Amino acid sequence: MKIYLSKFVGILSVFLICIQTTRAQSPDLGSVANFVLFTSGGAVGNTAISHLNGDVGTHVGAITGFSLPTVVNGSIEQANAATLQAKADLLSAYTELFNTTATDTTHTPAFGLGEILLPGVYSIAAAGSLAGELILNAQGNSNAVFIFKFGGAFNTGAVSAVRLINGAQASNVFWIAEGEIAMAAATSMQGTMIANNGAISLGAGGTLVGRMLSTLGAVS
Repeated sequence: MKIYLSKFVGILSVFLICIQTTRAQSPDLGSVANFVLFTSGGAVGNTAISHLNGDVGTHVGAITGFSLPTVVNGSIEQANAATLQAKADLLSAYTELFNTTATDTTHTPAFGLGEILLPGVYSIAAAGSLAGELILNAQGNSNAVFIFKFGGAFNTGAVSAVRLINGAQASNVFWIAEGEIAMAAATSMQGTMIANNGAISLGAGGTLVGRMLSTLGAVS
């Protein structure tokens, strides 16, 4: 009986190690982590009154609409050494996220409607969407990572919301789309949003705890 138990514990230990090594990790965003709005190539624009905590920048393109009463608690960077480095760091972070092994490939393209998701890498082969409320449950682990990868565009319906519970952190939530990301009016989002070769926008009355980034496209 003792020999059997010893073997069982050994097998269990190996199993636990496998679980730990397949857990997703947050990518190193490098200098682009300083930006709340950034595009490697495209215009960055704002309409009406907005409040932003972080830098705003583009490596190639115009920047408009960020004068008072809009508040930018950060710097505005345009076609300089800072944006060149941010461009490189964004591409590196995007590539790392894109290549992260999926843990769930069976979820429908539509997220929300009050569903609760656990940490993992959710991969959708085509375009995806969010409607209503999506709850991300970290199960008490403040380092838990949530990654959502879409093979096409990603959009949210009006008044959609992502809510974090049980230790989930916006800094560990990532959304990447192969194309445009469009968040409708009064959307409340959490996490870093990366549109690869597409524009990214947040509608009137929207809030985002995170970043809006594009490898090539307008940010508005």
